[in-house]
Amino acid sequence: MFILRIIGLILIVTIIIFAFFLVKGATEIEMEIMEEEIMKDHEKAGEN
Repeated sequence: MFILRIIGLILIVTIIIFAFFLVKGATEIEMEIMEEEIMKDHEKAGEN
């Protein structure tokens, strides 16, 4: 029973860490996309 508790605890911690990195990675990707769109908008403004 004690071993199962340890395994469960490790699984929970792993899932929390994985979810944290997933959210962090997603926000970084969104930031990059936003920056690219801003750069495109600046290029369009420069052409006009």
